Amino acid sequence: MSNQPKSVYQSVSSFCIKDDVTGSEIVWALKVVDDKMSLNSCADIGETFKLMFPDSAVASNFKMGPMKCKYVINYGPAPYISRKQKHNTLYFAVKLILPLN
Repeated sequence: MSNQPKSVYQSVSSFCIKDDVTGSEIVWALKVVDDKMSLNSCADIGETFKLMFPDSAVASNFKMGPMKCKYVINYGPAPYISRKQKHNTLYFAVKLILPLN
């Protein structure tokens, strides 16, 4: 890696971290759905993760609030799940809709 210019390495590294952060945000949104948590439970959760994991680049860039969680649930994995899991669409739809009411 020392042969590559520093700027290329930094941009690739930041892209990978951003990808990890997005994945973590999706996992958290799915956790909210699975545990039937309130969307308001996402308020300031990023700050909690920063305190819990101060040395983590993913935790320091994690941002999630009620509106973002709702958006991730409705427009992130929900369409993908309903396309891929035709047999279980009703199950996933119910699990995704119930916490929003």
